[in-house]
Amino acid sequence: MKHISLLIIFCLSAFTIQAQKKDTTVNKSITITRKYQPDIHHSNKVVSIPKMRKVTINKPAPQYLNISTSMPVSYHIQTLQAEQLQFKQKKHYQGFARIGFGTPLNTLADLIAPIYNSEKNKMNITLSHLGAFHDKKQSNTNLNFDYNHLFKKFKLYSTIGLEHDFFNYYGDIFNNDLIIKDINQYQWWQLSDIDNHFRIHPQIGIRSLSLTETLTLDAGLSYKMFHSYTNKLTEHQSQIKGLLKKQLNNNQLGLNLDAFHFIYNSNENDFNTQNNDYLNYSIIKLNPYYKIEHKNWFLRLGVKTVFSISAGKPFAPAPDIAFKWNVIPQYVSLAGAVTGDVIINSLDKTYKENRYLSPQNRLADTYTPIDSYLGATISPINNLIIDVYGEYQLISNPYFYVNKHYTRSGDDFFHNRFDVVGENSAVQKTAIGVNLAWNYLDKVSIYTKTKYNRWFLNQQKHAWHLPKWEAKLGTNIKVRDNIEINSQFDFQEGRYVLLSNANGIKMKPIFDWNISSTYSYSRRLSFFLKANNILNQKYQLFNGYDVEGFSAIIGTAFYF
Repeated sequence: MKHISLLIIFCLSAFTIQAQKKDTTVNKSITITRKYQPDIHHSNKVVSIPKMRKVTINKPAPQYLNISTSMPVSYHIQTLQAEQLQFKQKKHYQGFARIGFGTPLNTLADLIAPIYNSEKNKMNITLSHLGAFHDKKQSNTNLNFDYNHLFKKFKLYSTIGLEHDFFNYYGDIFNNDLIIKDINQYQWWQLSDIDNHFRIHPQIGIRSLSLTETLTLDAGLSYKMFHSYTNKLTEHQSQIKGLLKKQLNNNQLGLNLDAFHFIYNSNENDFNTQNNDYLNYSIIKLNPYYKIEHKNWFLRLGVKTVFSISAGKPFAPAPDIAFKWNVIPQYVSLAGAVTGDVIINSLDKTYKENRYLSPQNRLADTYTPIDSYLGATISPINNLIIDVYGEYQLISNPYFYVNKHYTRSGDDFFHNRFDVVGENSAVQKTAIGVNLAWNYLDKVSIYTKTKYNRWFLNQQKHAWHLPKWEAKLGTNIKVRDNIEINSQFDFQEGRYVLLSNANGIKMKPIFDWNISSTYSYSRRLSFFLKANNILNQKYQLFNGYDVEGFSAIIGTAFYF
């Protein structure tokens, strides 16, 4: 209650502060996006909207928690616009800087700075950092250099991205009776309690500006390097991507191309990676399609073909069919899709999902031959949008995280690293959900989301660590032109973990409430306060790893 009282006092005190300048005209927005979310390849879901009312409905995808914050903005349920806390860029200012400090000791920093801007050249630097430095240690820092050059008919774009992720394995270990074991008793593991992950991501490409009035081209080359220092494991990922679209009157003919090549380096004599076969392999994805467009509807007809060389399924086809129909423009629309894909389970992707993964795991790519969706969007009154949708998936090679099991000297125990388990045959997954978003005069925004997931598994009793029920409630209140208050509540239920009991053990439900407030002192300067997990709930997203309890961070943002 002491923490909540302090938060309420701060928010109320903001009402009495008078800004020196009342001109807070907003001309464009910059959204500061944390790079803690996994790089998940979404299927090509369609936009389900009535005319002039824009709400994007995408396939929900799992995203996992960082210990220094509570529930991330987009965990399983895809976000609506009202959920995004935006720091607004004032007119004539191109740079942005934000810094914050909190308790327990945690830090935040963001920077967007133009280095060189001219009519044809733009060079920027961006920095983001979020860290926690107490018993639950984790520090993630991203640095990017961007350069764009405008030619007469093309735009050259390039980026060099660097990322460092430092953390400790603070999770508990268990025996068969779920009694927490002392990790110091098992030094024979030769496992460090800290790790460092490094990522490098340069890319370069060209995008057409006006080849012709009907032809669009986008082509690029990128490289990703992931390295786990403690596990002595490195992944090199090269990618060639291409997009070609030809406008045919009101219709469109297109082709998407992605080609990947993976090279792995590991220490064969190291305990962490022994008995694991990291094969170099390649994947080629082709997606030709034809899109028929009319005033109130469109229909996309295509096919996805995936070829794997040296590993995985040699040939994996999937349909690519999607539609949207504005049944009653501005009031009712229908949308649906039957598609599929191969999700590449690279080390870069899986270690972003679960940084505590044991390096002795090499995940096969996940093939989803059918990924279907049907939804309706209804807007009965102005500024109120209701989305109702259902999903069906047929999934080959699904995987679920479980605590790593060891047996030594007749003693069974479960470690704070994670293995993966899956299914030998394809499984089915269904889901239904309802989303609602309401905005009143741009002063008050409210959104709610509810989703129910059901897995039909053959070998596993549950989809370990994944919820059956998910719900989210959020509000954004613009108290004055220069004061905003945001609130978000997250709920998850029906999650199980696999330990000694083959039927699984039910995890505690998630109740997570976060509040933030932003005060714009002038056109250049603003202040913010964010309180996470104000109910101080000790829930877990990965078994053995309690999330941070109540935490608060205060800081300032400056525009230049």
